[in-house]
Amino acid sequence: MRSDRERLLDILDAAERVAAIVRFGRGEFDASDIVQDALIRRLEIIGEAAGRLSEGIRRAHPTVPWRQITSMRNRTAHGYFDVDRDLLLEVAYNDVPQLARQVAAVLDTMPQQ
Repeated sequence: MRSDRERLLDILDAAERVAAIVRFGRGEFDASDIVQDALIRRLEIIGEAAGRLSEGIRRAHPTVPWRQITSMRNRTAHGYFDVDRDLLLEVAYNDVPQLARQVAAVLDTMPQQ
């Protein structure tokens, strides 16, 4: 079983990959199913890792939008046939960088293992 620390690091890794994906820009994103799939996959990883964090971590850091993060994962995984590309990019450009900062701050509060 992965620890909360490992899951938070998974979120940070996926956030870095999201940043790399969106560097291609909107044109490449719209033109490439592979780029779209890569972004969706990384958002799903973020949501899955967030959803498997302990209740203690989520309660200790209520300003992190844990529920919305897991909801995005569920939406892309279960509503795959109706994913809004504009929303994906909005999340990638605006929400994921903020989440990365929040997760880094959470990690700073945790003892090193």
